[in-house]
Amino acid sequence: GPLDALLRSTVLSALGDYGDDDAMAEAKARFAAYVDDAGSVHPDIRSVVFNLAAMRGDRATYDTIWTLQKSSKLDEEKVRLLKSLTRFERPELLDETLERSLSEDVRVHETIRVVVGVASNRHGRDRAWEFVKANWTEFDRRYGEGGFALMNLVSMTSRFTTNDRLEDVERFFSDHPTPAANRTI
Repeated sequence: GPLDALLRSTVLSALGDYGDDDAMAEAKARFAAYVDDAGSVHPDIRSVVFNLAAMRGDRATYDTIWTLQKSSKLDEEKVRLLKSLTRFERPELLDETLERSLSEDVRVHETIRVVVGVASNRHGRDRAWEFVKANWTEFDRRYGEGGFALMNLVSMTSRFTTNDRLEDVERFFSDHPTPAANRTI
């Protein structure tokens, strides 16, 4: 039933997040099977399989996920694959994901999801913030008129835990007023 499916994906995800080698190996094997035949992985666990395969994934896994994401006909599958691109541990792959988030590789309405996803990854948190600051003009142009997108982007700073980052965030938004996200800031 639906509760069992939810429990299964939650437990598998937690196993992967805690680095369980068996869960990671199984996810990698299931991802390889999915590449050969998408029907071989049940939709209820695809997100977990994609995310865990990405966590320890290499360049080949990264490129495969982008290819699958571009070729998928289903929006739900595109979103699953796109979110998994934010889970890699390799800094250069996270940097590339951030760069591509502002390109035609990512639909405009998905860009924030990608950047916030990288910021939610402990390996990407600081990288995402530096990327947002460096590209603030584009983010402000795209989303600055208001709405939840900009508030969601700004909320990524809530994960910071040092006084240095607090001062950095305060200084940045003092220099770049963002009325649409004042409450979030």
